[in-house]
Amino acid sequence: MTPNQEAMAAERQLRAAAESRGDAEAVHFHDRNLARLMERERDALVATPRVLRPAR
Repeated sequence: MTPNQEAMAAERQLRAAAESRGDAEAVHFHDRNLARLMERERDALVATPRVLRPAR
């Protein structure tokens, strides 16, 4: 698991805790953090070079 994926998992747990408390402001905060982390993960995947097999 990458550090970014670990951060997303932790952020999801924090969001769930805020949701169970009924803290809408904290839920919104954690949603924004999750969106930013997901964007970062997507960008990392796009930037990762792919291994291509030679044509036959």
